[in-house]
Amino acid sequence: MWQQINKIIGLQALYPTSLFLLVKITKSGLSSLQLKKRLAQRGILIREGETFRGLGKKFFRVGIRTYKDNLQLIKNLKIELKVFDRI
Repeated sequence: MWQQINKIIGLQALYPTSLFLLVKITKSGLSSLQLKKRLAQRGILIREGETFRGLGKKFFRVGIRTYKDNLQLIKNLKIELKVFDRI
């Protein structure tokens, strides 16, 4: 999953050391709160970085789950980053 997220333009996943993956949003103008709200509409939950000390609105955390769940997350991240490009 780490490698697949790093292929999405506008995101940079840090190498996982647990069952969670920390991701930095490199796309200008997009915050983790915006992404969280949009993904929630699709039934996908992420934790925004501002809830962690030292991180800000450009970070979010996701759980590493089943293969099927991970594919859904990656698919929807790609969709949302493309949608954001058009806004």
